[in-house]
Amino acid sequence: DDYQEGSWTPQLTDGTNTNTTNRSNNLGEYVKIGKVVFISCTVATSAIGSLSGQIWCDGLPFTVSNANPNLGFAVVGGSGGGMGLTAGYNITGNFNANTTQIAIYTWDVSTSTSGMQASEWGAGNTQMTFAGHYWI
Repeated sequence: DDYQEGSWTPQLTDGTNTNTTNRSNNLGEYVKIGKVVFISCTVATSAIGSLSGQIWCDGLPFTVSNANPNLGFAVVGGSGGGMGLTAGYNITGNFNANTTQIAIYTWDVSTSTSGMQASEWGAGNTQMTFAGHYWI
């Protein structure tokens, strides 16, 4: 009996700073059914701003649960001339427990996985699209 639809504003953060150069097409939508939230969003920037180190997508409409299974999944796609990834890398994400954040990871066959760095996002017009679900 618990159904809700709405929008939210995704943004990049490094845990201290929030990107203030977001382009106007940063859009997020969600559907909440009971304890499960389905999201989709686009995060776009025209510059990286003051972000440094590891970055996350922040602003989920509800806090991610700490109980298992809580992480769901996030499918990520990135584009733009500014993307600073090395050829052959892939991008993934997962929902961080007890936060409103999606952790963004880069994957490489030879070096495994690591949190996406601001330098990998790129300095120019860059965007990512996320879709997934999580428990609250």
